[in-house]
Amino acid sequence: MDKFSFIKELFSEKTMGGDLDFLILNDDSVLIISDEYIGHYQSWDSWIEGDEDLNGFDRRKENAA
Repeated sequence: MDKFSFIKELFSEKTMGGDLDFLILNDDSVLIISDEYIGHYQSWDSWIEGDEDLNGFDRRKENAA
């Protein structure tokens, strides 16, 4: 079994705020990774529509104080 068999697709996009890495998993959920944020969304459409992420981690909140 391939150790990355849980990933359906992966790609990166350059944005003005830095690179975004996208991993679309076999269950169609999406991980989005940047230097400041990791988000886990139910689907690609959930991310596009700005729905709440399932289990995100925002490093900017730690440094806000």
